[in-house]
Amino acid sequence: MNCTKRVSVMLASAAVLTSGAASAREGSLRTLAPTYAEEVAIAPDNMDLMGRWRGKICPRVTGLSEDQAQYVADQIARRAREVGLKVRGEGCKSNISVFFVEDGTRLANAINKQDPATFQYFPEPYVTTLGRRRLNSFMNDFRPVRWWHIGTVTDRSGRTLTGLNARNGASPQNSTQRISESSFDATFEGVATNRQAEATRLDKSTRNSFSQVFIIADTLRLDDKPLAEVADYIAFVSLAQINPDAELGTAPSILNLFDRSAAEASRPTELSDLDKTYLDSLYSIDTLVTSSQQQARKIADRMTSHLPE
Repeated sequence: MNCTKRVSVMLASAAVLTSGAASAREGSLRTLAPTYAEEVAIAPDNMDLMGRWRGKICPRVTGLSEDQAQYVADQIARRAREVGLKVRGEGCKSNISVFFVEDGTRLANAINKQDPATFQYFPEPYVTTLGRRRLNSFMNDFRPVRWWHIGTVTDRSGRTLTGLNARNGASPQNSTQRISESSFDATFEGVATNRQAEATRLDKSTRNSFSQVFIIADTLRLDDKPLAEVADYIAFVSLAQINPDAELGTAPSILNLFDRSAAEASRPTELSDLDKTYLDSLYSIDTLVTSSQQQARKIADRMTSHLPE
């Protein structure tokens, strides 16, 4: 598949989440977990590892009243702390930008037209995105909420590689400086280089670390959902790169919030146990991974072991 690589997981119950499949009541959350993980997971082709935050986050919300915007930012921060992330203090440079607007398509295209580097329309080699086809879908989509993640190739701890000096939270292209402090760096100037590599057949020495996330909520398409529900939905997609085409069927997930065809039991008003366990697993499984497929399988295994019967 061009531009993106759907994460595939060996599934024992692949039909559980499809239309007409058994309802959530007929299968435990453990049964649902592997297929859920397969559906929501997605990774860039140029990295083949699912992304996550490794540095501190700084959410900024615009388009709402001051109190409402703070509520959404606080919810993102709360969910981030639950998975062990740290949140920068007041006045920080935002790396999670949330926009509430009446026309998200118009805003996304205006931003890209003004500066294509914002969404990395022409990405640098060390930048990870889902590619131009997915970016065009993001800009021209009609979903109530849309999201776009930009990552950077880092070492396991989240440090940018030699030759890169991207400031945490800034646009990678705008913040990158070419370094030539030694003959080594001069030889590989501008190349993403890991001088502390410890790669083996069991683990990569590099990681896909988020540097910027953009989320646009179309206020006219939110179906009058309470802000608390929308805020939790936004929190989820700000912390994980979710496949926008995921088909969750009857699985209880906040991602079904705007799916009018989903049963009420499948549309929780906050993160479900599946959602929270997925996030927790994503941020816990960070060793002995060589591909997105292996990464997703380990996430699914951990979800299965941590969910109730």
